[in-house]
Amino acid sequence: MTIALAELQRPCVLIIDDEPTVRDVLRRMMEASGWRTIVAADGAEGMHCCRQETVDLVITDILMPRQEGIQTIIDLKRDFVDLPIIAISGGGRVGNPEHYLRDAKNFGAHATLAKPIRFQDLADCVRSIFSSSASDR
Repeated sequence: MTIALAELQRPCVLIIDDEPTVRDVLRRMMEASGWRTIVAADGAEGMHCCRQETVDLVITDILMPRQEGIQTIIDLKRDFVDLPIIAISGGGRVGNPEHYLRDAKNFGAHATLAKPIRFQDLADCVRSIFSSSASDR
């Protein structure tokens, strides 16, 4: 029972990405740094996760079917005002990631990272967000 309590006290990161391989790699990266993870395949599923469980940080892709990342950021900022968001993108067939990531920042993402994502960059970004959140309390 103590292990379960300790598990629940670790910050929880929600990873939203439509690519199963990317979700799995990001999940392993976050768990290797000691954070609990939840994964979702698109923004609609991610919003459902946020309503079902306490989430401390969201990492969301931008280009996804069903509900894409910009709409997800808008919905998250509306429903969970203080929830930190990291937007990620590799761009699309017709755009480059900088355009999508700039839009994500304009709609409320705290940080942005272009794919492919280096483990150290993501871990540093998450640590920075969690440490600034802790100092705000």
